[in-house]
Amino acid sequence: INAEYMGSFMVSFLSPDQAVQFGVACQLELMKQPWPLAILQHRHACSVSDESGQPIFFGVRVRMGMHSGETDVQYNSATNRCDYIGRMVNKAARIEAMGAGGQILISDSVNSQIQCRGFETVYQGAYPLKGLNGEHDVFEVVPNELKLRRFPQLKVPVVASSPTALDRLLSEIVNSENIQTVL
Repeated sequence: INAEYMGSFMVSFLSPDQAVQFGVACQLELMKQPWPLAILQHRHACSVSDESGQPIFFGVRVRMGMHSGETDVQYNSATNRCDYIGRMVNKAARIEAMGAGGQILISDSVNSQIQCRGFETVYQGAYPLKGLNGEHDVFEVVPNELKLRRFPQLKVPVVASSPTALDRLLSEIVNSENIQTVL
């Protein structure tokens, strides 16, 4: 667990199938835990049932983001462990940050490689991701047992675009010492 990222952590797998199966299993297991009443009274952990009374949320809600690819590995002397770093990790973190508690989001790379069953994937759209060029397709993994869950719109990241020629010109004018008012 990395306190720098508010309790988030990263897990790596040999295949996208294993990652998605783990994510689905975690969401289902979180629903079965005997959560203390103090947790269940929190608005982000309270029990929510569908129209038939079947629970679709119960207890702590964990958001998950997944991407696949080769990462760089770096030894961390503070933890005496290896850290995964690089663009693949960045993309997974950016995708995870878009979701809500209880939601599993995946990249197009993961979506195109998974073959396991027990869920469906739903296209959420293409989004810019901080630190990465272009727009990236994002999908939601919807476990069969939790298909009645509903989430708010994804948190769309604000990504600064590259400055245009006009932006640079305006910046030069504003920062120059000889500003003249043009009427």
